[in-house]
Amino acid sequence: MNDEITICIGTDGTTEIARKVLEYSILQSHKGHRRISFVPLSDPPCYRELGTATGFSLQRWRVPEIRGYDGWAIYLDADQLVFSDIADLWDIATQPRRTDTSAWCTYYHGRPETSVMLIDCACAKYSWPTLEATVDHLRSLDRDGRSTYYSFVMSGGHLRRLPAQIPSYWNHLNQYEPGVTRLLHFTGQMTQPWRYPEHPLAKLWKAALLEALKVGRVHPDDVRAACNQPAAWECMHRYWLSVL
Repeated sequence: MNDEITICIGTDGTTEIARKVLEYSILQSHKGHRRISFVPLSDPPCYRELGTATGFSLQRWRVPEIRGYDGWAIYLDADQLVFSDIADLWDIATQPRRTDTSAWCTYYHGRPETSVMLIDCACAKYSWPTLEATVDHLRSLDRDGRSTYYSFVMSGGHLRRLPAQIPSYWNHLNQYEPGVTRLLHFTGQMTQPWRYPEHPLAKLWKAALLEALKVGRVHPDDVRAACNQPAAWECMHRYWLSVL
């Protein structure tokens, strides 16, 4: 595998600060010599008519194409924090593993949780539909069919083979176990800590935000811009301004 670790992060206008904080947490936790490159990904606005959950949901399926169907990449949603060296996830590809799959992720209630994926982009060329084909199929369906197929797609059901399973600590959903959790995922858009300061794990994210501000990974102007978004709630204004 290449010494450079490529990480594609799904993001939109509401999660840009979260993306930068995630990037900071990855760099802070990285102990090795490998270079890490970040690639932000957002769905075009027209995809919202497809009933996507976020403004970046479908972009995970574009990663192999972006990489020219060459090498490897990690996909992450923006609403996450990393507490362990991301190289350990990257190196899963060099360990004894299944050779009949193009992706690795955690499973939740028996279904692939594709918000964290290690992707073999070369293998995906032959086993993943293009994102364009997936979008065209979604558009061809009625509302109910679209909702059902979208759920199918987001769990990787449209792939030739389902992703292989990796340990759950690489995608703990709203759960943090000190010394165990390697990646914390703040699911539920309305209760994410940058929207809902009462989230029980908000202190972890706020600590990472303050550190990112201190080292310049997040700029105070980013925070002020977030306060000016039309979707910003009053509690968000108070929360954001309290960190400056």
